[in-house]
This record gives sequence, C-alpha cells and structure tokens, in this order.
Amino acid sequence: MRTKEYNALFRELAEQHVDLLHSEKNMRFVRMTLSSDPMQRVLDLTEFNNSIKHKIKDGFFMVLQNYEAGFSDNGGDRTSKVFYGAFLILRNVDPNNVDAQEQAYDETERIGEEIMAAAIERINNYGGVPLTRISPSNVSSDQVAKVALQYFGTRFDFSFTMASKALKYNKEKFNG
Repeated sequence: MRTKEYNALFRELAEQHVDLLHSEKNMRFVRMTLSSDPMQRVLDLTEFNNSIKHKIKDGFFMVLQNYEAGFSDNGGDRTSKVFYGAFLILRNVDPNNVDAQEQAYDETERIGEEIMAAAIERINNYGGVPLTRISPSNVSSDQVAKVALQYFGTRFDFSFTMASKALKYNKEKFNG
C-alpha cells in the first residue's frame, strides 16, 4: 500500500458512510499532511482551507492525515511495513455551546468507530496480501476541539502491518 491506495481507501469509506456521503458536490473528505520531522514540523491544511472550511456549515466530514511508516523483519526473508495513520471526524459547532460540543463528540465518535470497523475489515482483506494485520487493539481515539476555531469531533489513530518488498536490494536498479 502506498499513499494513493491509503487515501482511496478512506475516501471510499467517506463516500459510502451514510452520515458523510462524500462526493464532488458534497465535500465531506479532505486530506491533511503532517510532517513528523521535529526540525521541520509542517501541517498542511491547504485542501481543508480551500475545500471545506467555508463550505460546510452543518454536518460531518472526515480529515484524513497522511501515514507514517516503519519497517520490521523476521530476521530472515520477510519484511513488513508498519503504517501509522489517523483521521478526524469533525462537525461545525458553536464554540460557546458546551452541550452541542458534547453531542458532536458522541456523534463523531460513533461515526469514526463505524468507519474504523470498515477499515479494519478492508485492510485485513486487502488484495489477499499475507501478513496484513490490524485489530481493535491497534486503534485509539480522543476528542479534538476548536479546529479552525469552530470544528469539534473525534480523532482516531491506528496502525497496521503489511508484508512488503520495500527495503529489499534490487541490483537491477543500480548502475555498476
């Protein structure tokens, strides 16, 4: 799995979930890039600012964060790629209405759990690739407040492992 496949998986879930129903005319899905480099911490919310911030007045939407990857091996012939990803389910809420915020937390948590359950099912059945693993124990969530001052919701962090041919030396890719 690479970036395009990761984004496509979650975009499809946003298109299919009844509380989101993302489409070109009903923007309910955007990507966000967060660099983990401590010297150059960069948060790119361009798509969010250009696509949704001024268009969504009501309802839920998903913000998919890019994944980070790590690698592991079994000391033999099997290399695995470990993905660390995240998404947020947000809703526009009056920042002065604590009851509305509480309701948004409950609803976004439910929607995120439903999306995560579908993601677990799809990742574990991804293309028949062996060593694809994700379970509920690889998922955590927490509440987020005042994103762009007006959005409240729930963030889901997760990790999963897939067999990978990455980091295997391919002599044909080098001259000499």
